[in-house]
Amino acid sequence: MALQNSAGKISFDEATSIHIITSTLNTRMRVIYEAQFNTHGGKPDYFIILRYRVIMVSVSRAYRLRYSREHNKHIDMFNIAEATRLLSKKLSGLAHCMDYSGFFITEITNTPSNISVKPILHILCPSRENINLCNIAYYNILENSPNPNLQNIQVIFSLVENAEVFA
Repeated sequence: MALQNSAGKISFDEATSIHIITSTLNTRMRVIYEAQFNTHGGKPDYFIILRYRVIMVSVSRAYRLRYSREHNKHIDMFNIAEATRLLSKKLSGLAHCMDYSGFFITEITNTPSNISVKPILHILCPSRENINLCNIAYYNILENSPNPNLQNIQVIFSLVENAEVFA
């Protein structure tokens, strides 16, 4: 992909997410990358336009590499605290984006904001253990959050066994 994001290029994890979601839906869609529009504040990584629905997707990886002297290599030290921190940050960012979704829709579709918006948080995980930790953190956050927008965010956990995503 030749498009650039705020970090200067599309990341491998975002490209992986686009591939997983379009393959799962078994369709070709119009994908708008976040650098193609101007916003103030937080924004999703990309948008998918599918007929009368706009899907805004935020992507993240659930892992925490640390060097282990005992094992003499980097190992994944992801734990429940890391999962909670990651999901809290990403969910609150998407919830904030929902407050401004009319602006996003108008800018990317050039139509009124009566098109439905579906926010998705796509978490790429290198192991089932990390998926389980994120799932526990997600339900704990939902139980304890007063923010009603969090209930509207679909969270997808994908097991990705490609080391390049987590390099």
